[in-house]
Amino acid sequence: MKTIFSSICVFVILSFSGTVNYAQVTDGFSFGLKAGPNRMITKIINNPRSYNGQLRGISASNGFQIVGWATLPINRWLFIDTDLYFQQRENKYDSPITNDPYGYNSYNYAGVSGRLGVKHKRAFISVGPEVNVLLTKKVLSASEAPAAEWGINARLGYQYRRVRIEAFYTKALSPYEQRTFEIMGNKTQYLFHGNTFGLSLGVKLFGGKERR
Repeated sequence: MKTIFSSICVFVILSFSGTVNYAQVTDGFSFGLKAGPNRMITKIINNPRSYNGQLRGISASNGFQIVGWATLPINRWLFIDTDLYFQQRENKYDSPITNDPYGYNSYNYAGVSGRLGVKHKRAFISVGPEVNVLLTKKVLSASEAPAAEWGINARLGYQYRRVRIEAFYTKALSPYEQRTFEIMGNKTQYLFHGNTFGLSLGVKLFGGKERR
């Protein structure tokens, strides 16, 4: 993860240093790349608080995103933003006695997000739905991870010349994992909702008529 992110940061810095006087707002379709770390906080619905197994505690966990992005301005203030990305996430099981992590699950996704945005000079904000399709997983035991999950993605960013930096947050509307337990003859399903936030650093590769 560190190697990938470091390489992309070097690429962004070199691209930035090689640019000439570009304005901050584009009048046409543009495309670029971005990458950065993300952190996921898991909320369990029907949390089995009295159950002394591996669902007793799940701590916040880290991952990363590698993203191809495209922007299509609608007018001077509005635009449509689309991300196509690879995303890696983990969850860590905590010991109910020591609170130390004793096991990890990892999930890899291909995802897409489409958002409507508002811009003012170099700053912008965008909100819209996202869908993630599960590619691979590595889990401790039997998994009931759905093939796809979805949520609402919001991004706050700033673009200077070719370089953009963003902070993002995704509110989950479906589980990325679920477990079914039979306790005293009753089956109960627990749903894992992963709310994710993070940062990304990116560079515009081509497109867009520059407005001065």
